[in-house]
Amino acid sequence: MTIRQHAWCVPLTALACALPAVADLDQMGYNALLDRLGNDAPTGASVGVAQVEAPTGNGNYSPNQGSSHFTGKNFTEMSGSTGVSSHAQNVAVPMYSGTSSMAHGVEDIWLYEASNWLTGGFLRTSAPVPPLSPPASVRVFNHSWVGNVDDFDDEVLRRADWATNEFDILVIGGVANSGTSGPPLMSHNFNGLAVGRTSGSHATGATADGFDGPGRQKPEIVAPAGTTSSATPRVTAAATLLFDTAQTDPSLSSNPNASSPDLLKAALLAGATHSNDHGDSWTNNPIESGPQRGIANQPLDDTVGAGTVNIDTSHLILTGGQQSASSTVPASASADMAGWDRPQINAGNSAYWRFHVSEQAAEASFVITWNRQVSSNFNSYTLAHLELELWEADGGQVSSLVGDDGLGVFASGNVVSQSDIDNIQHLYLTDLAAGEYVLEARRTDGLSAGWDVAAAWYIDADEAILGDLNGDGKVGGADLGILLAAWGDCPDPGDCPADLNGDGQVGGADLGILLANWTN
Repeated sequence: MTIRQHAWCVPLTALACALPAVADLDQMGYNALLDRLGNDAPTGASVGVAQVEAPTGNGNYSPNQGSSHFTGKNFTEMSGSTGVSSHAQNVAVPMYSGTSSMAHGVEDIWLYEASNWLTGGFLRTSAPVPPLSPPASVRVFNHSWVGNVDDFDDEVLRRADWATNEFDILVIGGVANSGTSGPPLMSHNFNGLAVGRTSGSHATGATADGFDGPGRQKPEIVAPAGTTSSATPRVTAAATLLFDTAQTDPSLSSNPNASSPDLLKAALLAGATHSNDHGDSWTNNPIESGPQRGIANQPLDDTVGAGTVNIDTSHLILTGGQQSASSTVPASASADMAGWDRPQINAGNSAYWRFHVSEQAAEASFVITWNRQVSSNFNSYTLAHLELELWEADGGQVSSLVGDDGLGVFASGNVVSQSDIDNIQHLYLTDLAAGEYVLEARRTDGLSAGWDVAAAWYIDADEAILGDLNGDGKVGGADLGILLAAWGDCPDPGDCPADLNGDGQVGGADLGILLANWTN
């Protein structure tokens, strides 16, 4: 087996892999996270990370472990004795250093040389055995290299996706710095994340013909950096903070869904800043007028995917908590403005979430993603197909927002995501009007198995307190009086503020909501 690998930064060109500036951390939402949480902000301390490097010089694949950037860090060399690689150093600093990384609390790092990781060190490609178990605490694998493995590319990608499912890890790799799609490893996987640069200066285009799932959009997310080699560890650091939060936050740590890699992938994508730093406005190319206005056949922007990683927004989504879907259209709103779920959906069925948006939302982002399932012999795989749609709700009924029905409800974006290829669907809207909405994730394939689907969302609205009917910022006796005065059927269901659950009447359910939000 011949492995052709290419490091993305010329090791001797220091500026190609410059250390992150404060502006980079600010652009990725880290300073906002610190402003919001202070000393309670996650650091990555509970998470082990793995760094996989193409060898440089005499086979070196390690950062300078004695550097002051890594004081207190524990390194394990998984591919034999190694000297220092300047490329590995420049990847490691934004990924887990104590001086410049948002994941500065990471203590345990496992180092792999890429050829060894692909073969006997982890994936065991071409051997009649499954991949090895990763070190116990490792949740993320960073791949700041590209390459091909001759006739084994599909097997490598299948093994990596199988390991993602089996061991609950997230494999994060970058696209090449230039070209149409670049060498596929590791950016062509289904279950991981492919990373580009916020500037858009990287390989763009669909996954290549001749590989599993040609035509899928890559990259899926970007970060501010001079090269994809140093953008990738910035996304890895953000993922590390989400894993740390899922494992240590008391409201999440007992819920295994919170630390599922597909869920954290969805949270990263839904929380991304839909950036235009690459010179063009962010767009997933929805139909902008006519009877199909609001339908998009691709989930992501062609250049920057979901946009620039934003750890603050993604953290808000994760800590918003799991909000369980209904198998039928819910009669009342129960989903918050930021949150997630991970239902299992059977073929032909749907999952629904209902939202009450009290004020116009500047933007709304909804993502579902689901993993492919790889056979234990790595000879085949299966993949469900889902679509995502946002409906307007009125009482127990929903109505389409496609075409003219969406005029005046949202300014731009898509309310339907129906890619036939990707295992991601994404809705992104601007200026979503106040009202009641239902999000539907629907299975459209004929596979017999139920499928785990990760859903994440963020609605950027100044949300009023539900039950604050007089607008004084609290729920109390005055609001109770307004609700009781409106008791009964709403004369105008479209203008009935005391109808808190949107069912067309003011009654006991609304009284329960008001009392649950009582503040004085």
